[in-house]
Amino acid sequence: MKHLVPAARPRRMRTLAGMVLVLALGPAVLTGSIGASTEASAAVTGGTPLTVKGAGDFASVEVTVANTVDLINQSVTVSWTGAPPTVATASGLVLGNAMQLMQCWAEPGQQPTREQCQFGGFVDVPNAAGNMASRQMTQSVIDPNETVYNRPPGDLTLRYTHFIAIDGTRETQRRSQFFDAASTNEIPIATTASDRTGGTLFELQTGLEAPGLGCGQVINGRAPDCFLVVVPRNLTEVNGATVGTSTSDALSSSPLSTSNWANRIVVPLKFRAVGGSCSLGRPETPTIGSDYVTEAITSWQPVLCGTGDRNFGFTSLSDDKARSILTSDVPDLVFISRASVVPGAVYAPVAVSGLAIAANVDVPMPALGPNGRPIDPDALPEAVRAKAGSRITDIKLTPRLVAKLLTQSYRFDLSFGSATNVAKNPFDPTTDPDFLALNPDVRPGGYIPIYRGFGRMLVTAGLLDSAELLWRYVLSDAEAKAFLAGTPDPW
Repeated sequence: MKHLVPAARPRRMRTLAGMVLVLALGPAVLTGSIGASTEASAAVTGGTPLTVKGAGDFASVEVTVANTVDLINQSVTVSWTGAPPTVATASGLVLGNAMQLMQCWAEPGQQPTREQCQFGGFVDVPNAAGNMASRQMTQSVIDPNETVYNRPPGDLTLRYTHFIAIDGTRETQRRSQFFDAASTNEIPIATTASDRTGGTLFELQTGLEAPGLGCGQVINGRAPDCFLVVVPRNLTEVNGATVGTSTSDALSSSPLSTSNWANRIVVPLKFRAVGGSCSLGRPETPTIGSDYVTEAITSWQPVLCGTGDRNFGFTSLSDDKARSILTSDVPDLVFISRASVVPGAVYAPVAVSGLAIAANVDVPMPALGPNGRPIDPDALPEAVRAKAGSRITDIKLTPRLVAKLLTQSYRFDLSFGSATNVAKNPFDPTTDPDFLALNPDVRPGGYIPIYRGFGRMLVTAGLLDSAELLWRYVLSDAEAKAFLAGTPDPW
C-alpha cells in the first residue's frame, strides 16, 4: 500500500480522477533503441546524455547513456563506439569482445565498489561461458591481481564477490535475497557489431524495484549515489591468455574479478526522489484505481508526505472494477483511464498516459540461407554480418498483424508449433510475408535467422480501458476485422 497526504479531504461530492489514453490510428510503428576505471568515470562530456571514455586497453571505447538525470524506473539507451567486434560461435556463444552492464550504488560522494553492484542474478545464461554472468571468484582461470577472494591451497570452498546492500546487509553466497533472474536489470552480455559500435536498452531501477540499491530513496539517513557501470571485455583473460577460437576457448571470468573490474566505465545517475513513507498512525483516506497512475502517485509521495496530517492509501484495481466502486460510500477518490458519467461524481484529469506496443528484438546471426539450407557464417556477406547482434530500431505493425498477435495465430504460440488447427499458418512473424513486407531487416539479405519465441504479445490482465482502446483500434480496420471474422489473409 502506498500513502499520500491530501491537501483536503473531499466530503460532499465524489471525485473521479482520470488519465487520458492516447493511441494513433493507422499502421503502428514500434520504436526501440539501437540496438572505466575511477579515472575513466571522470572523463565525462556533455550533461544529459553523458558520454564517458574508457582507459588503458579500452581507451578507444566511449559509452553514452541517453538520459542520466531526473530518473525514475525507466529504460534508457546505452550505446558505445570504439569497442572490438564481438567474437561468437554460430550458436551464439560469446567467445570474447563483449560489454557487461550493471547498476550500482555508493556512499554519497564516493565511487561504487564491486560489492555494491547488482550482478549475478541470472547466474547461467546460454551465450556466456564459465562465470561471465556470475559473482563467483573461484574459477578455472586464476586472476593474479585478485587478493580479496583468494582461497588457501587445498580449500575447495566456492567464493563469491560479496553483495553489500544499501541497508548494510552483506551477502556472501551465490544468490541474493535482493535480486534474482526475475528482478535484476543487469545485462551479462551485450555485443558489438563489426563497425565497433553497439547498443542496448537498460532498465534503470529505483529503490522500489531494487531495494538492495536504494536509488532515489533515503536509507538509514542518507541518499546513496547511483551509477551505471559497464565492464568492457576483449579477448584477453585475467591470466593473460588469449581466447576466441572455439567453444572451449572463451572468456569465463566474472566481470567483478579484480583485473576485469579495473577496466570499468562508470556513469553517474541522478534519480528523482521516490517512495518516502508517511508517518504511521495518521488517519487514512483510501483511494483506488488504475495501476497506470502508480508511478505518478509514487513520485508525489516524498513531497506530500512531508505536509498535512492525513495519509492517502492507494490500492491498484482494474478500470472496470474501480468504476463499479464509484457508487459505493468509499473511497472518495478513484483513478480510471476513461471518463465515465456517474451521478454525483466529478471528473478531473490528473495524468496523461499512452498506450504502446513495445518490442525488444535483436538481429541474430543467420542460420539458414535464402534457400533454407544451412550456411557457413564465415561465408556471409559483410553487410549481413554487420547487422547480426544489432537492435532492430523500429518494427511496423498493421491492425491485422496486431490481430494475429493478439489471437495467437502463429504456430509457435500454440504448443510450440504442434497445434493442428493452425498447421498452415506461418511459424512466427519472421516467416509471415505479411510481416516481412513491412520489416525486411528481420531477415537481412533474405537470410533466415532462428528466433525463439518471437511473436507472442503479452497484455495486462483485467478489464482495462487500455485493452478496450486496443481492440477498438484493431476493429476499426476492415482487413483486421475480416481476419477476426474468419477470412484468411493471402498467406
